[in-house]
Amino acid sequence: MLTFTSCEKNNLQKWKGNYLFFEEPVKALADYYQVMNWELKLDSLADEKIYGNLKINGQQTFVDIAVYGKIEGEKLSIKSLSSEDNLDKNETLFQFSYVKDSVLKTTWQKFQPKLKRSSQENCLRCFSKVN
Repeated sequence: MLTFTSCEKNNLQKWKGNYLFFEEPVKALADYYQVMNWELKLDSLADEKIYGNLKINGQQTFVDIAVYGKIEGEKLSIKSLSSEDNLDKNETLFQFSYVKDSVLKTTWQKFQPKLKRSSQENCLRCFSKVN
C-alpha cells in the first residue's frame, strides 16, 4: 500500500504546474474578434489529489473555480471542488493524458471550448504546460 501511495504521489507531481489554452479567435458579427483564454494552475498535493484553480476569461465570460486533479488510469481528471456555476461537486470538467509521452491531449467532459462548438471529444495540444 505504501508503494502505491508513493507511486501515486510521484505521478501527481508530474502534473504540477500552470497550463494555458488560448482558443482560436472568432470574428463576431460586429467586426471584432472574440477571444477566450483558459488558465489552469495545479499546485498543491494532498490526499492523492492535486489542487488548484481554473480561470476562463474572454467574450463576456469570467469563470474562476476551485478544482482538483485525480489520476484515473492513464489520465488526470480535472474535477470541480464546489457546486457553483452550474457544476456538481466532483464533476469531471475535462481530462489530460499524454500521447507519445510529450503531446498533451485534452478529453472534454462537462467543459468544452466556448467560442467554437465542436463535436470533437479530444483535442491535441489545446493546453500547453508553461511551468
